[in-house]
Amino acid sequence: MKLGFVILFVNGFVRCISAANGKINVINEDDLVSMAVTAPKSPELSSPSFDGLLPFEFSNDYVQQWSQLKDDNNNDDKNQDEGGDNEEGDDSSRPKIDSSVPLHCQRDEFIIHSLGDLNSIIECETIVGNVVISEFDYPIITFTNLVKIKGNLSIYKSPELVRIESPQLQSISGQFQLFELTSLALISVPSLKQVQSLKWQILPILSNVQFNAEIKGIESITISDTSLTGFSGFVANELKILDINNNRFLDTIDCNVEKVTQLLHVSANSNEIKVHLPNLKQVEELSIHNVAILNLGNLERVGKSMSLSSSLFQALKLSKLKYVGGTLNLSKNSKLEVVEFPELDEVDGGLMIINNNLVEKVNFLPNLKIIGGALEIVGKITELTFKNLKLVKGSAIVRSTSPSFDCRKWTKSEIGLVVRGGKIECTNANNEKVTSRTKEDGSEASEVKNEGEEGGEGEGEGQHVGREKPNQVEEKSSNGSKNKTSSSKNDKFTKSSSSSPSSYSWNTFYTLYVVIFAAIVNLSIFIDLV
Repeated sequence: MKLGFVILFVNGFVRCISAANGKINVINEDDLVSMAVTAPKSPELSSPSFDGLLPFEFSNDYVQQWSQLKDDNNNDDKNQDEGGDNEEGDDSSRPKIDSSVPLHCQRDEFIIHSLGDLNSIIECETIVGNVVISEFDYPIITFTNLVKIKGNLSIYKSPELVRIESPQLQSISGQFQLFELTSLALISVPSLKQVQSLKWQILPILSNVQFNAEIKGIESITISDTSLTGFSGFVANELKILDINNNRFLDTIDCNVEKVTQLLHVSANSNEIKVHLPNLKQVEELSIHNVAILNLGNLERVGKSMSLSSSLFQALKLSKLKYVGGTLNLSKNSKLEVVEFPELDEVDGGLMIINNNLVEKVNFLPNLKIIGGALEIVGKITELTFKNLKLVKGSAIVRSTSPSFDCRKWTKSEIGLVVRGGKIECTNANNEKVTSRTKEDGSEASEVKNEGEEGGEGEGEGQHVGREKPNQVEEKSSNGSKNKTSSSKNDKFTKSSSSSPSSYSWNTFYTLYVVIFAAIVNLSIFIDLV
């Protein structure tokens, strides 16, 4: 029986090898069996040893390390039990104990829902901790004696609240947040001089705010969905965020900020709003829409995108702007006539000048040298000039509704030497489209296609879709043999890579099979000995 099992195992082993590698030299079964039967018998059986199979030995060093680790953990647990209060006090995110402030005025967070909750801190002159008021059931909140809050003041979702008064409050070290107070009409903090962050959102009937003439130390301002009519009185050279949006009666924004490190956003306020930011020099991202007058005369740099659209200003003079790190979008400014960008030399994203009805001559970028994305110009364009333009990394697309603009002439001009994105496309007032292909080195147009009115437009669009990836087409036509060679090399590499896993799997299988076979033979010998 044992001998039959061994023969069966060997036969299976031979079949597996044959299936994996094709023809092999088959071992004679009789020789193999005789070898196993006549193997020398061990005169003495010893207990098997597993020392070599252990990943490591439990030496005295390991025992000592384990004991030390256990003792350290026990000591840590003991310290946490005995000094838990001290550990909480060391947490820098929580307010520290102030010996000059009564203990009932110090807490991580004061949760207030009613007059009773409010009365528990009504006598405090200084509050150490965050004050959170929500679902307040009374129309007036009054902090009679409060002078300083060392934390945040947050009031939200209290539809019955009408007035917030704190006549002596001078400082809020954290955020002053008001959110979803649908009945709030008045905020009176006439002594407030310092606050870190102002965030007011969804205060639809708030129209009266009594502030100190100058608030200092502010880092972020967000005012959204209020009935305020003016925004001023904040003294800050640098802000992270200045976001003023959806204040339907707000007609003036006046701020002396010099730098905005994250976002400047003004949108959807009064259609007559005047935005004066005379000291602003640098902003990371700028988005201004729906304004009547815009003063950005000292702006020098925009780190990311810059969008000025859907506004009613007649003039846009950015005489000091030199760099835009993303897309520059100037679009849908229906009354814009005068545009000046005399110093702008690089736009690292795309340049979009679209549907500014009164802008007919695009000649206001005399120093522009680099456009990092695509160039797109749409409107009643009669003149299109870039005197110093050296590089357009994307495509150039122009759609002019002016009968006097000659698309064929423009596509054959110097623009063909600077556009590297693969195509120059121009559509004139008769909806005739001229498309020109450019080489990657910007040498000259390789193809010009004129698409007429009658049947040409649909045909042209189909051809345009077929040529959607100009770089690939050009590479195929100019370097076909090179691509073919590269492809064959890739095929060879792929085949080699695909054969490697199976070879690795067969080696592993073969090793495993030999180990199992040896174990069975030894087991057979052991049984014979017994």
